[in-house]
Amino acid sequence: MPLILLNHNMKNVLPDTIDSAGVLHIELDQIYWGSIVLQITVDNGVITTAFDDFDDRLSSLVTFINEIDAGGFPSAAITQYRTATWSIEKVADPEMCLFTIDTHGMSGYSFQPSQLSALISRSTLLRQLVELSQAIGNHYNLAHGYLFFGGGFEEAVVDAILERTGREWDAGVADGRFADDLDGKDEYEARRMVVDLPLSETMQAIDEQCRTMMRTMVVPNNMLAPI
Repeated sequence: MPLILLNHNMKNVLPDTIDSAGVLHIELDQIYWGSIVLQITVDNGVITTAFDDFDDRLSSLVTFINEIDAGGFPSAAITQYRTATWSIEKVADPEMCLFTIDTHGMSGYSFQPSQLSALISRSTLLRQLVELSQAIGNHYNLAHGYLFFGGGFEEAVVDAILERTGREWDAGVADGRFADDLDGKDEYEARRMVVDLPLSETMQAIDEQCRTMMRTMVVPNNMLAPI
């Protein structure tokens, strides 16, 4: 069965143990400071987890999606420095499955459960995961906020842009154009960074390869970088 590729931009979701037949939502929250932050919710259970730019691989999510699409029941350490396990288990109804995310207490958020499980149809789970992957692939800050956050740009240039945008933000707050909101400031700085800090040709090629992978669910044979 071929994947039905969707063209939706998602906002971002992940959930001590909660088992539920309730509604599962897997969403992208934000991409910044070298992390792709996700939330997974089932009813009132919520887990926040993230891809780390050094330790995690986006290709592991794509492989997980393809294994589900092929009828399999994958289990893999996908997020949270490769400590959070995502798994699919077989249930009596062949159209359904049990989705579980287990952070093994390594989520970094002591107030949230370490494991969440939900009964869900395979088709619905596949759709949500494809939407998640494509949302990552379409995100404006994938390159600057994740792929090349840990290196590739001159530190002095980055510092100068942050200093300038910081002054602009403070001025905007002072005259009422901007709300005094930390998330808003992060968003403003990130968008200015994308505009004012162009990617090199090599960076552009890596960025495009990663985005194509996330949009099409096809892991390239020859990776330009470990993504």
